[in-house]
Amino acid sequence: MRNCPIALIALILAAGCQSLQTGRQVSLSAGEEARLRRLVLDPGELGIELLDEGGNKTARWKEMIYPAEPVTIPLLPPDSKHSTQPRIGARLNGGAAVPLVVDTGAPVTLIHASVALRNNVGIADPDKLRSYFQGLAGDEKTYFGLIRQMAVGDLLFRNVFTAIRTQSYERRILGVWHSLHWEGNLIGMSSLFRFAYLMLDYHGGKATFSSREWYLEPQSSLLARVPFEMKSAQVIVDLRVDATNHFKAMVDTGNDAPLMMSSNLVWKTGYQSLAQTGKPGKYVGLGGEMETRTFILPRVDLGGVTFTNVETVSGPESFGVVLGSGFLKNYKTTFDFRRKILWLEK
Repeated sequence: MRNCPIALIALILAAGCQSLQTGRQVSLSAGEEARLRRLVLDPGELGIELLDEGGNKTARWKEMIYPAEPVTIPLLPPDSKHSTQPRIGARLNGGAAVPLVVDTGAPVTLIHASVALRNNVGIADPDKLRSYFQGLAGDEKTYFGLIRQMAVGDLLFRNVFTAIRTQSYERRILGVWHSLHWEGNLIGMSSLFRFAYLMLDYHGGKATFSSREWYLEPQSSLLARVPFEMKSAQVIVDLRVDATNHFKAMVDTGNDAPLMMSSNLVWKTGYQSLAQTGKPGKYVGLGGEMETRTFILPRVDLGGVTFTNVETVSGPESFGVVLGSGFLKNYKTTFDFRRKILWLEK
């Protein structure tokens, strides 16, 4: 699979406590790593076909979803007061419910190794199928596997291809008390783009998945009709931040920022002075944490609509522009995968 940015969560700390907290990446224990290794199977035994395309390994599998009618699932409460990411509860192979972020920025579904072990997820032999994922904070090596059954309310998936993290992130106060533990469990685009449409009603607290019925174009509630293209399992839209600067932006529901712009683009667009005087913060994602600056962009044009005073985060140089849930949460947001249109409703 091609390396892509994956799920991201905001970590905003009170100024008086930040210096007392330390964060670090936590690897699997030797025992957990050994348990994973004992469970590995040849990819073919799991139903994963490996293809060699120009020296790059590509995985194929037969993932199936059966609903004849649209299915609406309640969204779980955010995992912190600062998070805007949409989350749903999923039962993997009949086990206990696991909170998953609905993440359009992730190329495949992702679960932590501890979740895979608890739920009897099949693990592919890492000597035949293993990769690095590039996150906003760095790279991580992952296993891969296949979830035989994933139930989300009345929605049932079979043979869900998943990446398996061996890293988690923790933050402690004075090196003793946990203040944050993040595993990064999510449902990614390898499952999401199979639907005709996905609606995220942030205010209503629900998500609607339709595998067969087309989305009915909204009338009086419509705010913006935004065409998008699919590129490397990502939803890409045209976005303009002023009269001269036009960009391709990835729509990433797993990113808490309203808008994230790489630091080199911040300089290119002439907003470096705004960013330098912006509010400092930290983001946690794959690879660990990174320092950020949050500032306000005067205007952003999307789908022929102008949005003013958009909160923007200056991110790492390796990524371009990301439109996140911090922006989408203000609207009923529908990913119409058949028409390739992002609908924003008031």
